[in-house]
Amino acid sequence: MTRARPRRYRNIAVVLSAALLLAACGGDDDPDEPEAADGGDDTTEEGADAEEDMGDLVTLTLAHPFPAEHPIHVNIMEPFVEEVAEATDGTVTIEIHPAGALTAPTDAYDNAVSGAIDIGWALHGYTPGRFPLTDVIDLPFQFDGSEQATEALWTLYDEFPEMQDEYSDTHILALWTHDLGNLYTVDQPVTEPDLSGLTLRGPGPVQLDMIEAMGGSGVVLPAPELYDSLERGVIDGLVIADTGIQSFTLHEVVNYATLMNLYVSTQFLAMNLGTWDSLSPAQQEAIEAASGREMSLEGARVYDTERDAVVQRYDEWGIEVFEVEDLAPWEAAAQTVIGDWISTQEEAGLPGQAMYDRLQEILGR
Repeated sequence: MTRARPRRYRNIAVVLSAALLLAACGGDDDPDEPEAADGGDDTTEEGADAEEDMGDLVTLTLAHPFPAEHPIHVNIMEPFVEEVAEATDGTVTIEIHPAGALTAPTDAYDNAVSGAIDIGWALHGYTPGRFPLTDVIDLPFQFDGSEQATEALWTLYDEFPEMQDEYSDTHILALWTHDLGNLYTVDQPVTEPDLSGLTLRGPGPVQLDMIEAMGGSGVVLPAPELYDSLERGVIDGLVIADTGIQSFTLHEVVNYATLMNLYVSTQFLAMNLGTWDSLSPAQQEAIEAASGREMSLEGARVYDTERDAVVQRYDEWGIEVFEVEDLAPWEAAAQTVIGDWISTQEEAGLPGQAMYDRLQEILGR
């Protein structure tokens, strides 16, 4: 973060004393003599004070691991930067550094905590174990889309202080999920919940548990490494958001898709606490107005819209699609993942059961 204090100019009036003027003329005070005008301009000083209210000029870094063509970068981050600049009268400039230029995927949150960057955006799953309660949103077969999942995420965040505590070391600007994620493979189509013999990438701990519950071997790989790993046969396939097939050009290296609304993954936009505290109240208010729940829901809608368009292109890309019609056997395989997540939270003294039950209420189940 770099700072520069703006210059402010004030007119300083020269006040002529009526008494001295009269003395120079050798006369007494004349009640009819007009009083010397005060050259000071109160409105000028008040205007300068009003300008000061917005705060100092500041430049912030916003870093993330995704490509600059990513739909969230284009449709959410860039408009956010413009809105903040306008709302703060140009006193806050946010510079976006995409594609891992300033932070690796696994370091985005930690770098926001430490101040290596001012604002970080990434998936929670890149720092496994750090957000155990937030992981409730990643549990399998819960949602029909990103907007629904993001609404649920914010409701749980608002209602459970224990979830809020997971972010006590940053100032949260936004929380949302990517679009529906599914299973993709290179050489072997998957039509049953049996992943035996397959090594598959999962974006976070919950997805790894799902893969292993179905007999596969799960590995963690950041999205920017996926293309090469698939092409070189390091992994046989992956679970990923459907939009990720286009964002990371994976349609060039995967041949089969198994679509079943398997999961969503949560994402954060987090600001360094020191950076936040250094902003003026007016700057903070402007940033709050441009972020929060509504920004998160707009991001979710971007994902859902992009996902609908991407799925329509699978035939064009030569991806063979298997749409799961009977989810029962898949959901049965996933029940152990849900049960284990609840047990793990309860053993740690966290309200896993209460949070899962509340999620089911939110979803009308």
